[in-house]
Amino acid sequence: RWNSPTNCIVQKDSANFVLDVSGAHIDETKKTLTGVEMKNTGSKSITLDKMKLTWTKPGNISIVKIEGQDYWNANNGTGSPQGAQLSGTQLDLVNFVLQVSSEEYEVDYFRFDSKVDGSTFTITATLTDGSLVTVTTTAPFDP
Repeated sequence: RWNSPTNCIVQKDSANFVLDVSGAHIDETKKTLTGVEMKNTGSKSITLDKMKLTWTKPGNISIVKIEGQDYWNANNGTGSPQGAQLSGTQLDLVNFVLQVSSEEYEVDYFRFDSKVDGSTFTITATLTDGSLVTVTTTAPFDP
């Protein structure tokens, strides 16, 4: 009975989801965080479901654009909740699938309605299996 034990550990998607902020910076408008990348290092696709951002300056988030497409937009019905959102609000994105590959997926930008240069940002990604990945950065201003 104990001669052939099996491994019953289920690995969460977060173990293979990389949220890279090493190249993050604030653009010339001082209202946009850019340079964030995501990668799937696993052997099956991973789906990004939600994101929660916190930042330390006043203002609201208005757009999350990934690979050239809005995945949450305060004004056009993409994702929820609608309307510009305060720091710490969980954004329910249109699901973004990271395929198995060596490709990095670019978060084109997180757009805000006020200047956020000098802020410390904490980004929490929620994957569809319920697991979380959190990173923090104080992105430099890079005009």
